[in-house]
Amino acid sequence: MPTTIPQFGLEQVAHQSEINATATILATLAFLKQRQIAGSDWISFMGATFAASWQPIQDDGPQKALELIALDMVSIGAKIVAFSVNIENSQAEAVFENWPDPALLAMFNLSVPEAFDFMQIFASLAKHIGLGYIAKLELKENKTGLFDTTLPTGSEGWQVRVRVWKE
Repeated sequence: MPTTIPQFGLEQVAHQSEINATATILATLAFLKQRQIAGSDWISFMGATFAASWQPIQDDGPQKALELIALDMVSIGAKIVAFSVNIENSQAEAVFENWPDPALLAMFNLSVPEAFDFMQIFASLAKHIGLGYIAKLELKENKTGLFDTTLPTGSEGWQVRVRVWKE
């Protein structure tokens, strides 16, 4: 009897790709942590390896660079909650939430700050095309506008603020 070939919709494939990409990043960080190897070495290597791929946008400025960062972040499950460009100061800033997935953090026994280290991959990319880059991990404000005094264990209590500027 012939077997039916499974068919997958684009949304299903995109969702699975997002999970696989995040899991690969977190598994690598967990592997390095377990062996007491600095994750920053791997992250710097990856950034330097991919830096040449940003060469085509070298003259496009901070907005285009941040758009590529945003695309990368969304492709691994982050949500963009703010995006702004200041043309006068030649800088762009975005805020991301919901990365990484709390279930994946738990699976690999990593904290949000440990996973956040991955954000430094973009520093090498930006530097390669003459841009400055900084990423900050921040606690999200609660509904009253005050910061909660307990540190959240999952990504839902954190946000990442990224700024790119022309040096």
